[in-house]
Amino acid sequence: MPWTCPGKGSGSHDALCAKAYFLSRTVDLREHVMIHVIASIKIKPGSLNALLDAYEDFLPQVKAEAGCIAYTPTVDYDTDIPTQQKEPDVVTIVELWESLAAFRAHLIAPHVVAYRERVKDIVDSVSIKVLYHICAGLRDRTPVNKTPLQSGGRRWAA
Repeated sequence: MPWTCPGKGSGSHDALCAKAYFLSRTVDLREHVMIHVIASIKIKPGSLNALLDAYEDFLPQVKAEAGCIAYTPTVDYDTDIPTQQKEPDVVTIVELWESLAAFRAHLIAPHVVAYRERVKDIVDSVSIKVLYHICAGLRDRTPVNKTPLQSGGRRWAA
C-alpha cells in the first residue's frame, strides 16, 4: 500500500520529503536527516540550581554549534493531566539537529566534554532518545511511479 506523508499540502513538508528521497539515493541518509534528541538527565536531589549554573556558559556554546537548530533544557510542568509522568529530579533537554553527523560532533566538542566534567558530581544518570521525523524517508521505501518533484516527495511504497 502506498505511504503518504501526513503533512500533505505543506510546502515545507513536501520539500523535506523530496530532499530525503534525493539524499537516500546519493548518500547515507541516516547521517544527514534532521533528528530530534530527548536527553533525560537524572540529577541528585536539590542539585537543579547547580546544574542551571553550569548551563549559563554552556548553552550559548551549544547553540552556536554547526547543525544545532534548538537546544532547550526543560523540567516537568505540574499539571493535573493524569497520564503525565512527573520526575522532580530530571532535567529533559529537547534538541533538534540538522543531522546525526552534527549531533555526533556535538557529543565530542570540547565544551561538551568540559560540561560533563563540571556536572559529574551532581548527575546520577543520562539517557537519550535519538528520533527522526517519520516523513523523512528512512524506512526502506521506493518511490511509487513518480519522481519526488512530481509527487511532492509524499508517496512511497511500503
